[in-house]
Order: sequence, then C-alpha cells, then structure tokens
Amino acid sequence: MNEVNNKYKIDSFISNSNLLITEREAFVLNKHSINYNSCSNLESLLFMIEGYLNTYELSDNEYDELDMVSKNISERNYYNYTNK
Repeated sequence: MNEVNNKYKIDSFISNSNLLITEREAFVLNKHSINYNSCSNLESLLFMIEGYLNTYELSDNEYDELDMVSKNISERNYYNYTNK
C-alpha cells in the first residue's frame, strides 16, 4: 500500500461502530477536533463536518482538505448505504 507522510496508509479503513472511514479521514477530522466517535452514522458525521466548515474560519488549504473528506464520506455513504 502507498503511505502518505508515513503516518497512515491511503487504503486503510478504520471501523468505528456504524462508521467506515479511512485513516486519512480520521487524521483530518482529529486535526480539526471533530469527534467522529460521537456519530452513529455517516450522515450525522457529514452534518457535523458541514457545521464546522460553516462556523470556523479556515485557511483555503484547511477548508479544501476538510471539504474533500466530506465529499469522500458523502460518496461512500451514497454507494454503501443508499437503496438504489
């Protein structure tokens, strides 16, 4: 597997009850003190991320990084948990 900054593997997922997020996403969420452990599903995590993006002033890089995490989680939520 590819490693990013030798801190986490790109394709590694962590499973936290109902949440399936990557180590990279967990790293970014922890960096912004977003407690994903308190969320019961990906939708509530997405709501928490959006609230954070709308509440705090972030640099462009920070905003883009967190927005990308939100988009990735949203896509995973759609493909894994939405009835089609």
